Amino acid sequence: MRGNQKLFKPFFAEETGPIKLGRGRSETLINKRDRKLILRYYYHTSICRLKYEETIKQLINEFDLAERTITDRLQLNNDQINEVMKLKPTPQKLKIEIPHFKW
Repeated sequence: MRGNQKLFKPFFAEETGPIKLGRGRSETLINKRDRKLILRYYYHTSICRLKYEETIKQLINEFDLAERTITDRLQLNNDQINEVMKLKPTPQKLKIEIPHFKW
């Protein structure tokens, strides 16, 4: 067909080689999620006084993560958990940091 190069050229990108995509999630997004996970863990264990097993079940429901993932992330961020436990933030302070959760 005459003129097809000019007509369709803007719609199709020229092949420049394979596109390289990053693997997995962004480290900043994981850190943000972990911070929320830590604060919710603190809230359920220290303020609501839930047992460990009940807290993990609650976190599974809130974050849609597997139990193994939650326990791994909590163990990895144990220093941050200890820091939050020392600070003992109130529900009002937690609400300021992460307003969309029910504290």
